[in-house]
Amino acid sequence: MRSVLAFLAIALVAISLWYLAAPPRDEGAYRERAARSAQTLGAQVRTAALWSSALEDGKTLSTSAQVGIADNARSAHAAATRFEGYEPPRGADDVRRRYSDLASRVTTLLDDLDIAARRGEWQEIERARPQLERLGRELDAFRAEVRG
Repeated sequence: MRSVLAFLAIALVAISLWYLAAPPRDEGAYRERAARSAQTLGAQVRTAALWSSALEDGKTLSTSAQVGIADNARSAHAAATRFEGYEPPRGADDVRRRYSDLASRVTTLLDDLDIAARRGEWQEIERARPQLERLGRELDAFRAEVRG
């Protein structure tokens, strides 16, 4: 009896993990994944904007900002790579193109900020805040549009 319950528990976990990691099978599921991934990128952009603001206001240590900005860049790359690994179903090519454009702009900017932080170029990070805020708004608009 224990072995049957253990097998069922393992099977349930495996099915759950497959469901969460399985690629989207139709356009609606693909759009939802795009929206969730854009939300993740938006969170990374907004966090970078907070680091920028905290640096400008003198409310954070530069070492803390450096670690936080590097983490933002890594997280954004992971989210973008995960979504871009899905093959778009028919009818979703435009969603993928638009997402890829936004993701590329986000990851490039966050990489630039990471490099600036490692170099101690804090003014570059402070100057990037308007661009970060603009990207955040674009990601919000994309999310709303793809969810329809």
